[in-house]
Amino acid sequence: MTEDLTGWIGRSVTRHDVVSARIAAEFRATLSPFIFEAQCPPGLHWALAPAIPAPNDIGPDGAEAMGVFLPPLPFHRRMWAGGEIETIAPLEIGMAVTRRSVISQIRMRETLCIISIQHDISAEGRLLIRERQDLAFTNDPPKQGTPSSQPIAPSFTPTALLLFRFSALTFNGHRIHYDADYAKAEGYEGPVVQGALQAALLFNLAATEQGRIPKHFTYRCLAPLIAGTPVALMMQNGEGAIQTEAGVVTITASATG
Repeated sequence: MTEDLTGWIGRSVTRHDVVSARIAAEFRATLSPFIFEAQCPPGLHWALAPAIPAPNDIGPDGAEAMGVFLPPLPFHRRMWAGGEIETIAPLEIGMAVTRRSVISQIRMRETLCIISIQHDISAEGRLLIRERQDLAFTNDPPKQGTPSSQPIAPSFTPTALLLFRFSALTFNGHRIHYDADYAKAEGYEGPVVQGALQAALLFNLAATEQGRIPKHFTYRCLAPLIAGTPVALMMQNGEGAIQTEAGVVTITASATG
């Protein structure tokens, strides 16, 4: 199976977009009140030049079908596992940007495959943002996470409306984020909060703490977060996490530079 997938490494796709004032305003409104006060807040790049598959290129889970850009796999469950973002220069309203996405690594295990994609976002030939995105694919049931020994009082509850708006911004059709029946059939208790949305919240908290967009931001998704679950958003000295009221840490993050 691994040998069959090596030919997919290096596969690339290039898309184009414009950083419009409307997209920036929608992003700020969606992440309010945790948004960093900037013309183009951190994480806005997730709303730019997304995959826009035609109906025939959509899989049963609502996302782009396997075999279009990503390789065909014997797994039906996909998850955003983590990633790393390097901000070389900020986005600006009016920029015409190019996003080149390349499959950089494929790690196959018995019941799990992790695919890393490198996204380079540039404008006028200048690299602005380089991102590594890690996607995990499996047939295993979702992991529920282990409660922490130190519960923290919640400060925020992600709603179904928030998930819908973020999916609309990023053109994310994955049904686990809006179709409660589908999410439950997949083994979740309800719609799942996007890994990118959780990362964007912590990315903005880190920028607010530092007073600027961090040059390096890494994050790792640890457990599913279900819409309607009260959580604590934490960021201190560049180290952050989201923790449920029950004490389960769903994502950790680190910001430097």
